Amino acid sequence: MEELGQADVSDIQRKVVCISQDSFYKELTGKLTPTNNYDHPNALDQDLLLKTLQDVLDGKITQVQHYDYSLNAPKEGGFVKIYPADVVLFEGILAFYFPQIRDLFHMKLFVDTDADTRLYRRGQSTFSLRLLINY
Repeated sequence: MEELGQADVSDIQRKVVCISQDSFYKELTGKLTPTNNYDHPNALDQDLLLKTLQDVLDGKITQVQHYDYSLNAPKEGGFVKIYPADVVLFEGILAFYFPQIRDLFHMKLFVDTDADTRLYRRGQSTFSLRLLINY
C-alpha cells in the first residue's frame, strides 16, 4: 500500500484495498491434524470469502472480520469496513485454491519465497510452532 501511495489515504478515498485470506478463517477447534490447521482449505469460510469478494467487485461497501490467532477464532465484533476501490489485492497462501474465487481475479501473481523466509513468517506465532511439531 505504501508503494502504491495509498497508505496515508483515508479508507473512503482509497483506490486500492488489500484483503487478506486470513480474515476468512473459521474457528479452529480440537487437535491439530493435517486437515485441521490453517494451511488446509477446510480452515476457510469459502462461502463468506466468495460473497465478500463479489460484493467488493460489485462496488458494495462490505465488512471483513479480524481473526484472533490467540483464540484461534474470529475476533468478536472486530471488523474493518472495505469501501469500493479500483484495485482489490487479495492475498493468502490458498488464494488460488478455490476455482470460483480464482475465477474472479483479473490478474494472478504467485510470489515464491525461500524456505527460511516462509518458516520465519509462520514462526511469528506460537500456533505455527505447534503446527510444525505436529507434522
